[in-house]
Amino acid sequence: MWELIKDKLKTYIPEESFKEWFEHTKEVDSSNGVIKVVVPDSEVADFIKEFYWDFIQKAMLETGVNKPIEFIPSNSALNGDSLKQQHGIKTPNVSNNLTKLSLNSDYTFENFVVGPSNELAFATCKAVAESPGTVYNPLYIYGGTGLGKTHLLHAVAHRFCELYPEKKILLISAERFFYDYVSAVKSNKFLPFREKYREVDILLVDDIQYLANKGGTKEEFFSTFNELFDNKKQIVISSDSLPNDIYQFQERLVSRFKWGIVADIQPPELETRIAILTKKAKIFNFEIDDEAIYFIATKLRKNVRELEGALKKCGLIARLKNSKITVEIAKNALKDVIDDNDVITPDRIMKFVADYYKIPAGKLKEKNNSRNIVLPRQIAMYLCKQLTNLSFPEIGKAFGNKHHTTVMYACNQVENKMASDPKFKRLVESFIQSLD
Repeated sequence: MWELIKDKLKTYIPEESFKEWFEHTKEVDSSNGVIKVVVPDSEVADFIKEFYWDFIQKAMLETGVNKPIEFIPSNSALNGDSLKQQHGIKTPNVSNNLTKLSLNSDYTFENFVVGPSNELAFATCKAVAESPGTVYNPLYIYGGTGLGKTHLLHAVAHRFCELYPEKKILLISAERFFYDYVSAVKSNKFLPFREKYREVDILLVDDIQYLANKGGTKEEFFSTFNELFDNKKQIVISSDSLPNDIYQFQERLVSRFKWGIVADIQPPELETRIAILTKKAKIFNFEIDDEAIYFIATKLRKNVRELEGALKKCGLIARLKNSKITVEIAKNALKDVIDDNDVITPDRIMKFVADYYKIPAGKLKEKNNSRNIVLPRQIAMYLCKQLTNLSFPEIGKAFGNKHHTTVMYACNQVENKMASDPKFKRLVESFIQSLD
């Protein structure tokens, strides 16, 4: 029953959060009317109950599970070690033994496909792994979901450990930092917490935007950042946004993120998508036609994770048919996804742009001229003109009955900004690639 709940939880919470808190849990008994779930330790149990209990209840309701759940910390019983061995419970990377990391063996520099959309991020990550604390410190990588940020962080860790096995490294999610800080506050044990995070030679933090509304945790991270930087220790941070665009981050912390270098990862262009699919097919040992690779690459444009998921689905169906992956198999396997992606409408464009800028799509239709709304609205209007056959008045109507001259002005503003700002031009072009 717990596995059913876990499957449902995957649809509610971010993938990295699920891996951090739920992947290592396992049901051990439900014979007495209570679902007993083993978790790595009591602090994980407390964190799940405090921050994820509403999601668990929602999952129970949707799966029809109505038994109470009891979390059993594997380290609370006398036979804690045997519990872990018997049920395959793995303790997440919270040990003070910082040389032991749970790295994804596939996430190496060798397995990362480099293209124009990610070459700066790749090059800077490789540089800091090989010469930590001397160049590009801090290194701040940002980009959308599934574009390879976590892959690069793991690749840095792999290379660093190969070159500097005697040095200390810590790779964590921002959510894990928050969890450890909350635990330190509750237990009033700040020394072990600070030793863990401040006595390392390289600190890699994934999804820093998670700390946006975590006041005390941000202050602690600010202090940790300063101490590491002052001691010339390497800091690598990933996020889904530019430093300036992270909601509720103080200017002093934002400015520190920009002390080194900020490298973006954009959705992969066609050539890179083809290269990614080719490499992944070899890794998964799939036999696939070149035409099928091209078909998938032209239909799915958002991110690497989407491409990998599509390839795995095609590969599964092909193996069931004792066949290689052909265009026909790919069309059949991906018909639902492709059908959704082939229809370009103003609403779809608005949602795409709004998701990127972390604002509600409905705001683009309102009479709202605040700075954080105007530019996304202008971009969305420009994309509508480029990607649909709608006239200026029709586009204006789609945006809450805006006058057609407003749309014309927006398109002109975007074109002028693209002409004067190469980075902005690349961003808009990546939007077109992802949507078209």
